[in-house]
Parts: sequence; C-alpha cells; structure tokens
Amino acid sequence: MTREIEDRLRDAFASGVDQHIRAEPLPPARRTLRAIEETPPPAGRALHAVRKILRAVGEPLPPAGRILRAVGNAPRAAGESILSIPRAAHDWYEEQHEFIQMALFFVVFSSFIGASILSMKLFVNPWMNSLFGIHSGPGFVLVGDNHGVTLRNAQKGEIVDRVELPPVSQGSARGTVDHLLAGNGDGRVFYVAQRVTFGQREASVTSFHLVELYGERNRTHTTSGEIPTVTGAAVSSLALSGDGSHLAYSLNGSPPAYGFDGEACDRNETQGFCPVARLVVVDLSTKSTRSWAVDGAERIDNLSWTADHRTLGFTVKSEVRVLDTTAEGDTPVVGRTVARKEGVIAATISPDGRRMLVGRTRESGGDNPHALIIDEYSVADGVRTRTLITSMKIYGEPVPHWSLLRVDSTGDHLLFMSNRYPLSRLDNDLRENEVTPLLSPNASDPGFLNFVSPPMSATW
Repeated sequence: MTREIEDRLRDAFASGVDQHIRAEPLPPARRTLRAIEETPPPAGRALHAVRKILRAVGEPLPPAGRILRAVGNAPRAAGESILSIPRAAHDWYEEQHEFIQMALFFVVFSSFIGASILSMKLFVNPWMNSLFGIHSGPGFVLVGDNHGVTLRNAQKGEIVDRVELPPVSQGSARGTVDHLLAGNGDGRVFYVAQRVTFGQREASVTSFHLVELYGERNRTHTTSGEIPTVTGAAVSSLALSGDGSHLAYSLNGSPPAYGFDGEACDRNETQGFCPVARLVVVDLSTKSTRSWAVDGAERIDNLSWTADHRTLGFTVKSEVRVLDTTAEGDTPVVGRTVARKEGVIAATISPDGRRMLVGRTRESGGDNPHALIIDEYSVADGVRTRTLITSMKIYGEPVPHWSLLRVDSTGDHLLFMSNRYPLSRLDNDLRENEVTPLLSPNASDPGFLNFVSPPMSATW
C-alpha cells in the first residue's frame, strides 16, 4: 500500500496535477503498529524499541492518522521517501539511547529505594529498636534532683552535661531548693524554674533560666534574668510551648489562715499571696504576661501546651481541663473539663490538641496491689479512647501516684515517672510493650515492686 501511494505521489508531482490524487483512507492504529513490528531490521527494531519505551513510561500511542500525517508533513531531503522515517527513528534512538537507559535505570532504582525505606520502617526498625534498645524521638532529657540539674541521654539515661545555674542568694540559702523543668519537646531547648521555699507558710522565691544545647558535644548554655523573679506564692508547674515562644507557669493559692494580698493579685503582680491559684502565660518575644484566676482551686498542676501555643492542658484536683489562652475574658471557672475521675494525678495534652493522656491511681485494700493506669481521652468529647498502661502492680506504702507525664513534640513518645516507678519512656506510638526505664536503681528487680523514687523532675 505504501509503495503504491509513493508511486502515485511521484507521478502526480511530475505532471503538476496533484488535484487528481484521491484521498486514501489511513490504516487503523493496530495495522500501523503491526507494520512497524514487521519492518525489517534495523529500522524495525528501533521503532519497536520506541514503542516499548512509550508504553513503559505510560505515554499514550497516537492514532494512526496522526502518525502518518506527521510523517507526511515532516520535511525530507531530496530523494528521501516516506520509508526513510524508520531510519530517522533509528538514528534518533542511537543518539538518545544512553539518556533513555539512564531514565529507565533511575525509575527502577527509585522504586527499589522506596520499597527498601518502607520495609525498613515497617519491619526492620522495630526489630532493631527492640534488639538494641534504640528509639527515635528526642535525644536528650533534662533531669533535676537533689544533686542539681543534668542533661542526660534519652536512650540510656547517662549524664551528658551538668547545667550551671546561678547560686541562690545568702538569704535564700536557708530555704529548700528544688527545680521545675519544661522543654519544647525536641530535647534541645529548656526552661528551669529554680524555686527556694521557706517555712510552713511556703513562701518562695522562683527564678527562671533558659537552657539551650550548642556544639557537637551538646553542651548546655544558661541565660538568666529574662523573666521577672516570682516572690511570694509558690510556682507549682511549668510548660514551654513547642516553638519556644511562650512559657506558662502556675501559682499556688494561699490558704485563708495565712492571709493574702488580694490587691496584688488583682494587679497581676508577682509579689504577695492570692486566695486562689493562678495561671500565667509569658510571651517570650515581648515579655508581656497574661494571667487567669482559677476559682476554688489552691493548686494547678501538669501544665502542657499544644503545638500552636494556643491551648493549655492542666489539672485542678481530680479534673483535667483545657484552656484557650487566646480567648477573651478572665472567668472564675477557667477552661473546659475533659475528664473528671477519682485518683487523677497527672496529665499531658498531645501536640495536635486532640488527645489527653491521664495518669491515675487505683488503690486496693488488703494484700492486693495498687495499680498505676494511663488512659487516653479525646479532648473534643471527653471520651476515653484507649488505655496505655493498665497494671503496674505495686505493693505496700506509700500509695503510688504519677509524678510526671510529658509527651515529646511528635506525640509518639512519652516520658513518665511515679513515686514508685523510675523515670521511663514509652515509644512507638505509645505502645505498652515499649517501656524503657532510663534511671533504674536496681536492674535485678524488673518489677520495681519495692522501689521508692526520690524527688525528681524531668522533661524533654
């Protein structure tokens, strides 16, 4: 068919009567492709390779009419026939075959790498972590105890550096010194509230210090004096937002028997005593503050931020609440209650603000053990969604209670501790079988049934 068309075209142009040429129907695509496949080598192999490449990359094959029309309209040298197109395709393939091979190799290699990464994440990493005790998440935790504040490895609890804090004044040396700690969740930026408490009235002086990591050896650098010292009411909890822009702390209420300076409370001053506990939020960029009075509460604990530094989670007695710090007003009942349950001691909100982890104690009489429990609640409706830890069974006195719950910036790793269980971490989407003790006093006692934790605070 093609030889006949070529002969007719040659005769028509020679006689100058191209109008006598009748339209010839174009063969369908299948016949065209069959003709390509049947074309003798080397042109047939070249076109066949082009066809395979087009199909491999998902390029749709054009209809036969478009193929022949493009061929007919393509410029050709003198004496070159329509059958010279396979030869041109072959020449093009010879010029581009290295690039085509590299492109195909890149596609195959990328697919292999993607499959390898997925298999590592799904199968190999959990097995390696379990075998060698290696976890993702923050690399460091800050720990405060009777010996000061130390930076520790978040995998094994080993000391990396000791934090240098300014010495307390001579007048404060007669008081009891302890530390409240808060971090931004990635184990690199922290705040330390150094609290000195005096006498039965529990008057205190609290100073705030920024601790940052620097250098390849991860040494700590301390900056002091950026936040005013709090004198009078005791600071009971501390939280740093994930982006490091806002610091929140709570002030204990003063029992009526001790008296209080109500006017100082109304002026949001940091001196004197208030009848009820208060929340204070400091914008670290402007150093401006905002505070809320919590009616009916003498103490606020377990402050924690969401990632957007808008919502604070905290506990008041047996209630777990959340507060939108950007909302207007200062109401007597601060925040919305997420959970109300007997035995609630600790809580922390997830960075996305959707979940609240609640630690509580279930006491048992007689010879039955006490139980430490961590439940997860939905912040939106207060429904318990799952139980993370169900039965850390502990015998004897004192009755166990949680002293720390703190998630990292991803929400997948939990730092926790109780007065009867050592500082530990829970990893891999907070699965119960992924508990790793960081500061174990006795490795031969895996249950820690007789362990009593010394006073300690920690964060990451």
